[in-house]
Amino acid sequence: EEGWDYRNAMIEYSKECVVSEDQDWVIACMEPEYMINRLDKEDGEYQISFGVSDDMGGYRRKEIVCRYYDEENKIVLVQRNDITEDYDYKKSQEEKLALVEREAQEDALTGTYNRTGGQRLIEEYLRQNQHTQNAFLIIDLDNFKKVNDCMGHLQGDEVLKKCSLLMKKTLRPSDIIVRIGGDEFVAFLKDIKSREEIIRYTERLVEELQ
Repeated sequence: EEGWDYRNAMIEYSKECVVSEDQDWVIACMEPEYMINRLDKEDGEYQISFGVSDDMGGYRRKEIVCRYYDEENKIVLVQRNDITEDYDYKKSQEEKLALVEREAQEDALTGTYNRTGGQRLIEEYLRQNQHTQNAFLIIDLDNFKKVNDCMGHLQGDEVLKKCSLLMKKTLRPSDIIVRIGGDEFVAFLKDIKSREEIIRYTERLVEELQ
């Protein structure tokens, strides 16, 4: 409305309703100068979305759509929509997809990467870090078949779980540990500075596994 103090009202709304992590960004995006500049760059319309706290302390998702009502006179129409239902649905689908992707690249028994997931991660790292020096360890558990034959596969599974935990504990969080077969693992050590560093890690790993 003419004479209405849009800027102060917008800031007051943002500080009162918008969740703290989105407040500064929403205020910046809703400044008239910013809106005009962005509308001119984006063919007269753009959207932003953000979180708000409702009266009951719950979380809702809002969308602001800005478009020219009268481009020649720089009059902007601002429309606010509630998109909580769509946002929640999309988020749940993304979480399901992330779970499926994680399960597809993890070994279900040991929690390490499986062959497919490990290979993908290693190749991706090498493409993006072509000038780093890395190490590739092949780890084979001696006499593991005797555990399965004498004590049963359930105990064999416990040994594999324990060994994978020891590998994760001994190596760095950034390293990639992969189960490639029954009792066979590989470990990809990123950004190794020296041969001595590799020897230190492998000796510690052998000691822990023994």
